[in-house]
Amino acid sequence: MEYCWCLLRHQSKWQQHISTVGKKRKSPEKVTNVVDVDQAEEDIEVLAERPPGKKAEKERERKRKSMEGNDSEIKTALAKMIDNRVTTMEKRKNATLKADLERSTAFELKKKKWEAKMMLLDLSGLNAMQQEYFDYIQWKIYEEWRKDIGGTSTSPSTPYGCV
Repeated sequence: MEYCWCLLRHQSKWQQHISTVGKKRKSPEKVTNVVDVDQAEEDIEVLAERPPGKKAEKERERKRKSMEGNDSEIKTALAKMIDNRVTTMEKRKNATLKADLERSTAFELKKKKWEAKMMLLDLSGLNAMQQEYFDYIQWKIYEEWRKDIGGTSTSPSTPYGCV
């Protein structure tokens, strides 16, 4: 028994057990024959927490193994979510580009209609200042059109075509 006592006396499980049971009363003669164990125990650091038992250790190992199985499921689900996110972002980008193209096409169509209206405008019923303003707008439309078709400009020396 003394051999076991020497091996186990500093273990945290034993220390906790001893603290819960309480100290037994010892006869005065036994105390004198025993080496000062209390003094030796105070020198050694005692852990307050008991180490896990066999059942607790097995349960922890079982949970760890089940979590490893869940890790692969989680990784698969995460990869699927990332793929879905990439697909969604591509769809959103394509939809935005398509909407931008439609808006620019609609804008170009409105611009062409407005330019045609300006070019067909009869300036004879307008006063001199209005005629000069709309003549300038018509000239700018004409210059842009010439530039688009690759022709050369035949602009007069004055920007308004008048003296």
